[in-house]
Amino acid sequence: MGYILVTGAAGYIGTVLCQVLLEKGFDVIGIDNYSNGSVQNPLNGMQFFQIDIGDKVSLDRIFSNYQVYSVIHLAGFSIISHSLNNPRDYFNNNLTKSLILLNSMVEHEVGRIVFASSAAVYGNSFLPRISESSPLMPSNPYGVSKLTMESILAAYSVAYGLKALSFRYFNVVGSYGKYGEVHQPETHLIPNVIQSGMGMKKNLKIFGRDFPTSDGTAIRDYVHVEDVALAHIQALDTLSTLPQGVYNVGLEQGHSILEIVSLVEKILRKTVPKEFFPRRVGEPAILISDSTAIRRDFAWKPIHNDLEEILCDTVSWYKSK
Repeated sequence: MGYILVTGAAGYIGTVLCQVLLEKGFDVIGIDNYSNGSVQNPLNGMQFFQIDIGDKVSLDRIFSNYQVYSVIHLAGFSIISHSLNNPRDYFNNNLTKSLILLNSMVEHEVGRIVFASSAAVYGNSFLPRISESSPLMPSNPYGVSKLTMESILAAYSVAYGLKALSFRYFNVVGSYGKYGEVHQPETHLIPNVIQSGMGMKKNLKIFGRDFPTSDGTAIRDYVHVEDVALAHIQALDTLSTLPQGVYNVGLEQGHSILEIVSLVEKILRKTVPKEFFPRRVGEPAILISDSTAIRRDFAWKPIHNDLEEILCDTVSWYKSK
């Protein structure tokens, strides 16, 4: 079949995805420039190159020397607040460099790509569940960059026959084996809640307690990283027959920030020290997926459905570090 090329292979989702691909018997090439990557040692059994997705010479060399069957494109900047302050960097990295990757793929006749998009494309939605047909109104440059890439992939599909699929991730969480959620800087809620509760950080910073939700804090849909990885692998098998080009990847369950804090306190049997700050610009109040389409078209059945269980495993992972 050939190699699967994973961009962002040293990041949180990328490392877990590469590990699961290897366990399933795929030949994997990983690339990462380590601007966000946290895993410094490439996984055993895969080819790894420390390059940037905007480095066309290196990409051309890989596509010339290896028979690449499909690309899974995870590399990109993803911090909403940073995108508001530095839109130029986000558009350059998430769009301009992604175009270099796409153009190299087309030139070397690599005809399949699965793209990591985001629920940020929906913006400030107040729908109880968000489906792929819900209004697309990104409220920050990060979301704009993801939605624009989806449109670019659709155009390339028409013009060049590229078989492309975009996964709109909701909040990816959890650990897999020895790999867990680590970012530099750490902006994601669950790692910060756990680290604050374990005394690894000072007070947990909660941004906004005046959202139109039951407890005033933002509500999100959390999906386990292993289930996300498995969705990508299922996509490789079905990409040419799928009836649509975008799919939500979420559990259809909404949990508020304070609900997460309460669950972690229950698990740790400790109080998580916290302080409240004003809402951050561009942060939606509620994002809960309708994942009917992926469950129907992929027969995708998440393994991890209980958030408390996911949090228990994540706490255990942090304790093992």
